Amino acid sequence: MGLIFAVPGHIEQIKSGEKTQTRRLIEPFTVLRNGKKGLELRVNGRLKYAVGRKYAVQPGRGKRGVGYIEIIHLRVEGEQVISVADALSEGRYRPEEYEALWKRMYPRRWDETRLVIEFKWVGEVKK
Repeated sequence: MGLIFAVPGHIEQIKSGEKTQTRRLIEPFTVLRNGKKGLELRVNGRLKYAVGRKYAVQPGRGKRGVGYIEIIHLRVEGEQVISVADALSEGRYRPEEYEALWKRMYPRRWDETRLVIEFKWVGEVKK
C-alpha cells in the first residue's frame, strides 16, 4: 500500500526531511483504535494506516513508488485551523497557504475531520 503525494515538490521535501506530515480525510466506516504501537485506522475492517508500518511514496494514483516512509504518529484533527508548526511540517507552508491548498484539494469536503499522519523517510526504492 502506498500514500500518494501529487503536489509538485512534496516528494523532494519528504526525502529532505522538510515534509514530515500529511493529512487525509477520514472516510466513512472508519474505525480508529489503539494498536500494538499506537493508533491505527481501519476502513470496513481493513487496516489502512498504522504506527510503525511502512508505506510506498507514490507521485500519483497507479504510479510506481519512489521510496518509503514509516508512520511514527497518527492523530485526529477537528475543525481547528492548522498550527504554524504543523503547516511547516506539511511542506514549509504558512497556515493560510496550507488551508487554501486543502480547500482546492477537497472543495466539497474541506471542513471535515482530518487524519494527521506524521512520518519519517526511510529510503529509496531499490532498483
